This record gives sequence, structure tokens and C-alpha cells, in this order.
Amino acid sequence: MKAPDSELRRLTDAWHDGTISRGDALRLEERLLADTAARDYFFEISELEGGLAEAAAMLPPIAAKPRPQSTTGSWWKMAAVFVIGAASGALAWKMTGAKSPAGGRSFGPEATITGMMGVTWDGVAGDRSVDLKHGSGTTRITSGLLEVTFGSGTRTVIEGPANFEVTGHNSMSLTYGKVVADVPKGAEGFTVNYADGRIVDLGTEFGVDIGRGEKVANFGVFRGEIEFQPKGEGARPVRLLENHAVLAGEGRIQSVPFDQAKFTRRFPSREFAWEVKEAAAETTWDYDISHLVWKPGHYRVICKWMTGPHGVATRGAELRLDDVLVASDDHPGFTGLASLTKNNEYDLNVAGDHYRRGKWTLRLHVKPDWLADKPAVARGVVLVEEGLAVNAKPEDFIGTWEYLHDGQSFKRTFRPDGTADLLIDGKPYSTFANSHWIVKDGCLELTVPEASGPIIERHLLRDPETLVFTNRPYRDAIRAKK
Repeated sequence: MKAPDSELRRLTDAWHDGTISRGDALRLEERLLADTAARDYFFEISELEGGLAEAAAMLPPIAAKPRPQSTTGSWWKMAAVFVIGAASGALAWKMTGAKSPAGGRSFGPEATITGMMGVTWDGVAGDRSVDLKHGSGTTRITSGLLEVTFGSGTRTVIEGPANFEVTGHNSMSLTYGKVVADVPKGAEGFTVNYADGRIVDLGTEFGVDIGRGEKVANFGVFRGEIEFQPKGEGARPVRLLENHAVLAGEGRIQSVPFDQAKFTRRFPSREFAWEVKEAAAETTWDYDISHLVWKPGHYRVICKWMTGPHGVATRGAELRLDDVLVASDDHPGFTGLASLTKNNEYDLNVAGDHYRRGKWTLRLHVKPDWLADKPAVARGVVLVEEGLAVNAKPEDFIGTWEYLHDGQSFKRTFRPDGTADLLIDGKPYSTFANSHWIVKDGCLELTVPEASGPIIERHLLRDPETLVFTNRPYRDAIRAKK
């Protein structure tokens, strides 16, 4: 048998692991139908894995003739080709999901909340699962942004106020709100249903806007092509191409200009880079953060150093709406070499009667501070956080977090008893054995004993899966999967 290429090995492994995407399932089908050697390799691995019997068990009875020079299990091979080919990749896709404890496969969530920004929930308060599935009911938000990633790989950005429901691995219904869907290759067919019809993706990025209490939808195509299928007997489907937009509903379809600016196509970054090259007098750094301030509440600003021998003395932070001061925190701090960084976090509270949409500006009062005589550049980021960043509880931090730094792999674990450990490239970092942590004001403080004196590291949560270092130069850590 001819040695398989890397793509075929990857696709075959993903099929048997139950981790194959819809796009890869279709690619595997294409390879198997076109190449006898590819089928032989797939059959051999499937027989070893015991997967062909599993595949055939899902088929209705079929009559299969053995191939010439058949080998043991040829019926299973024919069955597998039928499953993967005739079903157009459906089995491979349906089997995507986590393995059950017993070793079988089970369906994963149809969709997962993969990002939140400024979200105010409409409805029952309390803990909410990040996994969304058909039958779990509607999700309602009154403000902010949700990033929802479907099992198909389709990524949506949903802007509140919104009321929607996940109806499958590649479909949703929308009562009101704004949705931008970015559909990757292999996930074509993503569908948005609403009161007067449905929008079916044909491989594209598109936006939908339905006002609260309205049945008329405004939708348009950023790139690619979609099909609108209106309700009603005899209604004809309508195709829309790039930059085409319509108002559709109540039996009418009207072409309109595509106002792309009213849609949020990408989740905005919470980070703003800064750089200083020389000592300077006190100055101000202004950042437009209108895209981050979606509601009244508590915002936490961190001036974080990442590299360079110099630093920045911080004199205070302000939050301004249309250049009018709304909130301030004036304590002095410093951000620079990790051992010197202190008080580099600022809390800014926006009262409900001071909030409205407009131009929100973050102003930092700073003084670049030279810590060495030789010329050099100091760099860092300003972070603007809210939500879990200010109200996380100890149990939110428990678990293992993974990150990379300067080419090395790190894993740090926070245990319920307040202890922690650290692995660097798989090897334990000994001084962490006596470390301990507590949570104050939503921020985790880790004390690590060192011979020269204890090191205190501070962490906050951007969301349940993302750990942010506030006084160390490391990039964000991601919660390790169990």
C-alpha cells in the first residue's frame, strides 16, 4: 500500500477521534471517492480502530457485492464508502464531538459563547452556561456583544438588545437584534430564521438587523452570496451578492444601501499598545474606548509593562464622555520592570445616570521614567476590562492555565486550598511548591517565596477561559481542557 500523505493521515485520525470539522469531512469524502489507495488506507485504519463496524451499524441494510480480490472485512469497507460518500460527509460531521467516558462519541454543544463584552442579561440572573443548544430556550441580552461560535465553525457576533435561539450546529433563529455571521469554507448553509423568512448562507459573511417589535429585517452581504427564502405560498427565493442589502418582511422586498458601519463585524480588542523611547515630562495618553463601554458599571484599567529597561510612572486615569469627565482614579503607580511595578490598576465607575452612547475616552496621566542610561525602548499595553475582571470569585480561578512566553510552555495550577504549582516545559518550578493565593476585589494575588524576597503576581479574568497577568510581562493564559 502506498504511504499516505500528511493530509490523509490527519483527516483519517480526526474522523476516528470524533474531532473532524464539516469542511474536513467533505474533504475526506472527496479523497476517498477519488483515490483507491486513500480508501485502502482508510479501511485499514478503520479496521484497526473498530470504526467500520460502528459506521455500518448506523446504516440501513444494503446489498453489497465484494470487490475482486476481496480481503477480510470487504463488506465493512463498502459500507464505509457508502456512509461517507453517499451521505455527503454527514456521518463524519454528526460524529464530531467529545468522546464519552465509555469511549463512544456524543454530541458536543451546537454552539458556544466564545466572547462577551459589556453584556447585560435580560431574564433570569445567575450563572449561565457558555454552551448553547437546541431546546435550551432563547438567549436575551439588553446590551453588549456576544461572540457565539457554532459547531460548524461559523462565528457570529451578536449585538444587544437581542433575542435569539440556537437551533442546531449551523443554524439559529432571531427575534430581534443584530447578527454578523462569518461562515468558513465547509460550513456553507448556515441559516438565520426570523418571523417572515430565513437567510441561508452560500459561503459568505453577512449581517442581519431586526428591530425590537419589528418583523422587517435589514440584511446585507459583506462578501460572498446569500439566499433569502421568504415565507408564504409561491414566494420565490432571492439571491444577494456582495454589497447588496434589502429590507424584507410582510410580503415585501426592497433594495436599500448597505450600511456596513452599523454592524460590529469583529470582537473589539481590549488592548492598546504603548511605547516610550526617552524620558519625558508628564503627559497624557488618550484612547477612544467607545467600542468597549456598552453600559454603566465598573471598569478596570491596567497599564501593563512588557519589555525594555525603562518604565512609566502613572499619575491617574480618567473616563470622559464627549470630553466631559465621568469617572476618575488619581492614585500614583508605576509600570516597568516586574519587580518595580506597583499600583498599576485603576478602577473607574460609571453611574447609571451618567451613561449613554457617545464618544468615551480613556485618559491616562503618565511620565516616562528612565531606569537606565543607555538608549532603549520600553513597550507595553493598556487593558480595559470589566465583568469578571472586577467581580471574580476564588472558585472562578481554580484550575490549570496554559500560556507561552519566549518560546517556553507554561502551565500554572491554582488549587482550592490556596496552593499553586507551575510547570515550565513540563518540569516543576520548585519555588511554587510553597506559594499561596487569595482573591481580593476580583483579582487573584499569588505570593511566591524567593530567596531575595517574595514575588507577588496579580491576575484577573477577562472571561471564564482567559487569565490576564497585570504585573508580569506574560501574555494571556487559557484554561486547560480537562
